[in-house]
Parts: sequence; structure tokens; C-alpha cells
Amino acid sequence: MSVKAGKATKKEKVIWKGQFDESRIDDKSHNDPRRPPRSKEEFAEYAKCAANPMHFINNYIQIQDPVMGRLAFLLYPFQKVVLKMFLRNRFNIVLKPRQMGLSWLVAVFALWLAMFRPHQNIIVISIKEETAKRFLDKIKYAYRYLPA
Repeated sequence: MSVKAGKATKKEKVIWKGQFDESRIDDKSHNDPRRPPRSKEEFAEYAKCAANPMHFINNYIQIQDPVMGRLAFLLYPFQKVVLKMFLRNRFNIVLKPRQMGLSWLVAVFALWLAMFRPHQNIIVISIKEETAKRFLDKIKYAYRYLPA
């Protein structure tokens, strides 16, 4: 989503103060966070997700595994510890081996912040531009496969 000044073109629809380009989303069955919950049950579930990123991740996030394809992201105990540290501390340094799922964890945490915390600035910085783009692709993938 980008915030622009001026009139919306035919391809763009005005959503609140920003612009949303629907042509950038392949799967139309995604969950639109701008749509308010419709029932008391949906509102309660939305409130749970907004209050607890572990609930949101364990119940709604799907990730892409290179071997197994799309699968539910169920947090391992060490990932829960890291997530709690993200919530408690503004700055974190994580010493870890490769292939521990930390990049997916950081990506879905950024998605959670963007969806449930207003006025967040999320900056992705990497040594190589391609690495930053792959990280953004992970966020887009998780967003695309949220339930409708």
C-alpha cells in the first residue's frame, strides 16, 4: 500500500487516505485487513491476533518451504523466545545457525506489525538489493495466503 496525493486512476481504488492497487495481488481470496470484522466472533479473533503475534502466526500464517511447498507456520520453542524478545526490546541481536526459520519469523513479525500496529515504519535493509527483495517476497507470500 502506498500513500499518494491526487486522484485515483481507474486501476486504483481509494482506501481511507492511501491508494491500493488490486492488480498487484494474484489471489483474490486473501484477507483484507482494511475490512472490519463482521461478527462478534470475528472481532474477538481479530483482537486476539492484534494482541498476540504468536496466536496470529500459529493460526493464520502459511510459509513456503523449498521441499514441501506451502505449509502452516507453527512456531518452534526457540522461535517463540525470539518473538518474545522482539516484543520486549526495540533492538535485538540474534546469534543462530542457518536454516532455523528466523527470516520467515522476522518477515511475518513485520507483517503483523504492519497489519495491527498503526503508523509503523518498517525498513528492510540488506547488503544486496536482491536479498531485500526476497525478504519482501516472503512478507507478500504470507499476506497473500491469509484466510478470507
